Amino acid sequence: MTLSALRQVDILHGPEGLQQLAPQWVALDRENPEAPFYTSHAWHAAWLHELETEADSVMFIALREMERLVGVMPVLSSDQPGKRLQPRVMEIPRRSGMDLSAPIMAADQQLHEWWPLLRKTLKAAGHSPFIIKMTGAVLQSPQQKSLQGLEEKIITRLQNHSCWFDCRQPHQAVQAEYSTRLKKILRRGARKLAASGEIRLKSWSGQEAKKHAYPVFLQLEASGWKAESGTALALDERARRFHEAFLFNPDATFQPQINLLYAGDEAVAGQLCVRQGNTISLLKIAYAQEMARFSPGSVLLDKLIAACCDDPQIDTISLITGQKWMENWNPQKSDVGDIWLFERSLSARLARGAAGLRDRLRQLRASA
Repeated sequence: MTLSALRQVDILHGPEGLQQLAPQWVALDRENPEAPFYTSHAWHAAWLHELETEADSVMFIALREMERLVGVMPVLSSDQPGKRLQPRVMEIPRRSGMDLSAPIMAADQQLHEWWPLLRKTLKAAGHSPFIIKMTGAVLQSPQQKSLQGLEEKIITRLQNHSCWFDCRQPHQAVQAEYSTRLKKILRRGARKLAASGEIRLKSWSGQEAKKHAYPVFLQLEASGWKAESGTALALDERARRFHEAFLFNPDATFQPQINLLYAGDEAVAGQLCVRQGNTISLLKIAYAQEMARFSPGSVLLDKLIAACCDDPQIDTISLITGQKWMENWNPQKSDVGDIWLFERSLSARLARGAAGLRDRLRQLRASA
């Protein structure tokens, strides 16, 4: 029996489809302990149940080899009929504010090997021609290796970058890259905060984080500008339910981690994080508004970098996004872009040519 005969592609729909996939998807997560947390079943379950307003329209394209789940494509597809032969765009979800996405594939799999069967399955379900769009993809990440062999079908558009710190080097080496302005801010902040007592970093993980540190983080976040804008988790019920559902999911393969900075007995800053493999990702930051002039959030980040540089099990601190305030820290950067995966190579070539012509016309207009 050939390998292709042992493979199958199934399309499941909405919450019921996700529930059917749950045991195998969790097993796939355990096979890939270094995969980003936002590829996990726990993240997608929280997104689907707490954030997605059209949950029943979500499709989960499941790739199975000898009944083992080796890949999942969760996609949102518009049911609007469009023009004749116009490809249907199916988008990998990114609606949580996490800003990043990645392929969900076992490390030993290549998507191009599945492409003929995947196309056949989608066509039989009435989804051909199609384009799969992935927004917020870290272009140099190991997960993108699963797309090798599909280069002729792919168009990539650079959009931004994701910032991170390399903690395999001494803390002093990371600090040496800070801007002069940031170094002054950190010295002044540490000095002023020390007036209230000893400055120390304390971290909790797992259910201990939920019990002891999470309420403190919520209180800190609600004391600042996020309360005024309504984006603090304590005030945004949907966002809070989403974060709690995926962070404290007992079946998750990652660990929630909450870091608090204390000045004496008072918590003055906090970080809501995920620890997955050798990476800590910062999801949210908060600080006591009355201490804002002493930059407690910056002091906390520097202390976290120091702690991770001393921890041989941590290689990376990811800031996930690439925002202006991060420039003073001079972190490492990885390109983030949109990936358009076309059903056929010819469609990709035509779209690539049209996009190139559009870019050239824009340049001519700008120069004129």
